[in-house]
Amino acid sequence: MSMFESICVTGTPFSGKSTLGKLIAEHFNWKYFSVSDMWKEKWVKKYPKGDMSFENFMLEVSDDDHREIDKRAGDLIKNGHIVGDMTFGFLYRDPQVLIVFTQCDIDTRTKRALELNKYPGRDFVQVKEILEQHERDEADRCQALYGTDFRDSKNYDLLFDTTNSPPDEALEKILALK
Repeated sequence: MSMFESICVTGTPFSGKSTLGKLIAEHFNWKYFSVSDMWKEKWVKKYPKGDMSFENFMLEVSDDDHREIDKRAGDLIKNGHIVGDMTFGFLYRDPQVLIVFTQCDIDTRTKRALELNKYPGRDFVQVKEILEQHERDEADRCQALYGTDFRDSKNYDLLFDTTNSPPDEALEKILALK
């Protein structure tokens, strides 16, 4: 059993947050949830016909909506035995919540996005630009909402670079913290 009641996995786009989060949840037999899924639910409700892309929807979301989703995510984390995949996981700092940051070089993240066909019809350079802009947008939003950069290592308990390391290695580091 872990000394933590919940774990937040955060990081840059396509750095392996979901993969690691699901692996951790499976290992501990905990529930997994993604803040991105919460946002996608809101997007589908507002644009059921897909009149606006998810990326553009996220750019137009109000600060109040961001805070509301972040609060809902925090309430889930506080329930315990949860692994949350979220960009602003540092918000849930608590002695019983482990906060893990995943990072990865931009070329590897771009290759992952292309392999997953997340941006159909776009080439490597275009997807790389999209991911870089997405990361800047997240950093700007975090700064505006919470006065910090979500990429700042001081916000996290454990940093893990997934560029050349499988998620199993991150899980081993987490288990070693017991």
